[in-house]
Amino acid sequence: MDVKKIQSDVVVVGGGFSGMNIARILAQNGLSCNLISGGYGASEFWNGTVDLLNYPGDNIELELAKFQVSIKDHPYAKLSLKDIQNSLIEFNRDFTKLSIFQEDDKLVNRHVITPLGTTKLCVGNWNSIFSTYKDFTLDTKCLLIEFAEFPNSTAPLVSLGLKETFPGQFNVLTINLATVFSLMNSEFTEYLEEGKLSALNLAEFFDEKVLHLAPVAEIIKKEFELQFPDLKFEELTHFLFPAVMGLEHTQTILNNLSTFLNTECWEFLVFTPTVLANRLINKMERKLEIAGAINDHSKILVNLTSEESVHKWNCHIRNSDGEITILNSKYVIFATGSIFLHGFFRDQLKMANQFLSLGLDFPESLNPHFEIISSHANSNIFVVGSAIFHFSTNLGEDDEIQDGTGLGMAIATSFKVAQEIIAREKTN
Repeated sequence: MDVKKIQSDVVVVGGGFSGMNIARILAQNGLSCNLISGGYGASEFWNGTVDLLNYPGDNIELELAKFQVSIKDHPYAKLSLKDIQNSLIEFNRDFTKLSIFQEDDKLVNRHVITPLGTTKLCVGNWNSIFSTYKDFTLDTKCLLIEFAEFPNSTAPLVSLGLKETFPGQFNVLTINLATVFSLMNSEFTEYLEEGKLSALNLAEFFDEKVLHLAPVAEIIKKEFELQFPDLKFEELTHFLFPAVMGLEHTQTILNNLSTFLNTECWEFLVFTPTVLANRLINKMERKLEIAGAINDHSKILVNLTSEESVHKWNCHIRNSDGEITILNSKYVIFATGSIFLHGFFRDQLKMANQFLSLGLDFPESLNPHFEIISSHANSNIFVVGSAIFHFSTNLGEDDEIQDGTGLGMAIATSFKVAQEIIAREKTN
């Protein structure tokens, strides 16, 4: 049986944030892109912040320099502060709901509230995540909302952490979602009865009710009177909600609740960040669709061969039915996370032998552009995000987890590679 062959300028292997980001940039610059993956992987665990360095210092330039000296094999050793800053600025232009922290046009670390009620340094966060803790004073009266049907609520932990860290009062108000759904005649009552309520479908509920949230506010006021009879509602200064307040209309939902409650309403980080991740994933997928990139979550790379006569690569792709398609392209981007390995990446010895047969170095094989070194002038095969850890014998999972390999590195490495490819295309 003949194997179907598809032509493409770029094949991106891996559908996480780094893969989606480089496909977005290249597609927006006119290159045809095929993005393939077996699923989302680690991107689904994004917690709403843009982490850059796991260091306590506020001076990012100094901390980056120290980091590059101490861990010379790390991906950050191939990135300048300008690379990182430009990547985040470009990302912020396309995703305005993601705040990037800058002062005097320079990237800075700022503290945000964590799921434990303490603070952490990061260079950006989702706009709806609570970060105005500097407003806390002795007069602060903050009410954290938890939903009774979620037994693993983090609100009590956050409240305890806030009490130990900041001045003011921090109390937890428990709301029964069964009452909310019943009062609003919602079919989501069935999810509760069947034990199928999740953070994602709760976020969908709030999206549906974005313009009809007055009953939610009334329930909060009524429960406040019952649970805190000695406190005055009008003296409350902040409401903090778990991060389930919609996928598409979060800021509008919080603004509307602020109006009904006459108090600032925000979200706080949670231990299960599925909703936060899906907000960004959904927006990135829409950007890919608008740019014309093909995004397929049901295929994996099983082999890589070359067409030397035309200087192109053949990516052998297998779908869930076992059918093979060949994507023929000039550029190949490896963006597979090191946690979820399958297909071509599952057997590193076999992968290394295949690379060597193609004139590609492995491991310790990346040049300053994150390009795999080859016996040719340019291999046109690049590696971005945490996939970079596949290509070093001196870095392991501990380095990946500990040293700032979150959204910040995904954006920075994919941006740098995208700029290199765009520059090559302009030269050609």
